[in-house]
Amino acid sequence: MIGATVDVRRGWSTDIAKRVNRLIPPKLERASERGADVAAAKSQSRKETGLMATMEVLDVEPTGDGWVGGFRSLAWYARLHSKGYTTGGTTVPALRFLEAGRTVARRELVDELNRL
Repeated sequence: MIGATVDVRRGWSTDIAKRVNRLIPPKLERASERGADVAAAKSQSRKETGLMATMEVLDVEPTGDGWVGGFRSLAWYARLHSKGYTTGGTTVPALRFLEAGRTVARRELVDELNRL
């Protein structure tokens, strides 16, 4: 998951805080889409991926102090391949594609928020 919270205690007026708060959801959604694209591309480096490369961008939802969004793979086994695993004496190395997508999404979101 990717979250965004803007600290409005820095002397911002309520009006400015409300305007900034309305700008966050579309930026978070775009960052999540970009992260999903990166994760999907990196997951395809393994020979057989099945649904692992099919990503779903999650809806941006309000939380008590900000917004949360993100993406996930439609394959139940995606986290195993992303983190790596051992079965029957065979080790499957980690692809770290979900982590790579989250990193890209977070960077993009921070860059967008810094432009506000």
